[in-house]
Amino acid sequence: MIFHSKKFRQIRKKKRWSLSALAVRSGISRRSLSDWENNKRIPAEKSIVKLAKALEIEVSEISDVQKELSVSELNLNEHIESCMSMVSPLGSYVDEFENFQTVLDLIHTRIENNAVLTNAILSAIDTPLYLKDIRQRYILVNNAFMNSIGFDISMFSIGCSDDAFFARDEAKQNFLEDEQVIKYGRKVKDLKRYIPGTRKAQVGLVSKYPVFDNQKKICGVIGIFSDIKNTSDNFQKLSNFNTLLSCLSDAVFYGYVDKNGRINCITYVNDSFADLTGIIPEEFKKNINKLRNIIVPEDLDSFDIFINTTITMAKDTFKVVNAEDGEVLILKIKTLLKEKFRFFILSKID
Repeated sequence: MIFHSKKFRQIRKKKRWSLSALAVRSGISRRSLSDWENNKRIPAEKSIVKLAKALEIEVSEISDVQKELSVSELNLNEHIESCMSMVSPLGSYVDEFENFQTVLDLIHTRIENNAVLTNAILSAIDTPLYLKDIRQRYILVNNAFMNSIGFDISMFSIGCSDDAFFARDEAKQNFLEDEQVIKYGRKVKDLKRYIPGTRKAQVGLVSKYPVFDNQKKICGVIGIFSDIKNTSDNFQKLSNFNTLLSCLSDAVFYGYVDKNGRINCITYVNDSFADLTGIIPEEFKKNINKLRNIIVPEDLDSFDIFINTTITMAKDTFKVVNAEDGEVLILKIKTLLKEKFRFFILSKID
C-alpha cells in the first residue's frame, strides 16, 4: 500500500489544519499524524479512510486506497432461486389460464431452453469458476470448480462459505482477495499462485472480477482459476529473466504491442526505472503517458515519433525532468521489437 506523505502535508496546510486540530477532528493521535506526514510510518487502510474523511477528500488523493463501492440491494441468492423456480413446470397455473395456454407454453419452453443453455455453457467450461454475493456466500459454481477441489457438483449448496471448500489458510486468502474486489471493485487478473483446494499441487492463474447491477452498484464477485501447469516452465524462465533485468542500473520496461507494433500494455518495469525517471512503476503500468509527461517540450515531437514507430530513429536521446526531484537529465533510449513484445532500455548520459 502507498501513502503519499508529501501530498498529505500539502492538503493539510492548504486547508489550514494544524496537526493538533486535525488530531481532534479525526480522532487520530497527533504523533501518528506527524509520523505519517514525515514518512516515518505508513498508516493502515482504515486510518487512511478516517483521515480522508476528516480532510473531506477522496482516499485516492493521499494513497492508492480506492473509494468503497456502493452496495447493491439486489440479492443474488433470491434472484437465482426466483429464476430457477420459473423453470419448474407451470402445472396448475396453466390450467387456470386455458385461454393463454399457447403463450404460456411458449414462455415456459423459452425459459427452460435458456436454463439448459446456461447450464450447458457452465458445464462445458473447463476453467473452474464461481459466483459469490456481497456477503461472500457462494451462489453458483461450475463442474470444473467442484472437480478441482475434489467434490461432485451434486454436493454444492447455495450459501456455502470458503470454509466449505478450502483449508483454513486458503479460505482466508480467497476471502480477503474477494473482499477487496467487493469493497473497491479492484480486479485481480492473472495472479500466479497455487489454486485453492489443490493442496499446493497445482499452479494456476487466479482472476477475480466485480459484478454490478443495472445501477452500477456492486452485488457480487466472480472468481476464475486457470490451470497453467503446462506453461509453468515458461513462467519460471520469465521470472528468471525479470530477476536479471532488475539487477541492471539502466531502466528497462517492456510490454505487448498492437498490430502496428506500438506498445499498448506494460507488463514489466524494473526497479531502476523509478530511480532514473522518478515515476512509480505501478503507476507507469497503468498510464504509459507518464513517461511522455517528463519529456521537455522541445523534445516531445521527436519522442512521439520514436515511441510510436518500430523503425530505429536517428533521434534517440531525450531531455527529461525527473518526476520526483526535478533533476534535468539526458536519456538515451533504445528499443527492440520481438514477436508480440517491445523492449525499451533507458540509459543516463553524463
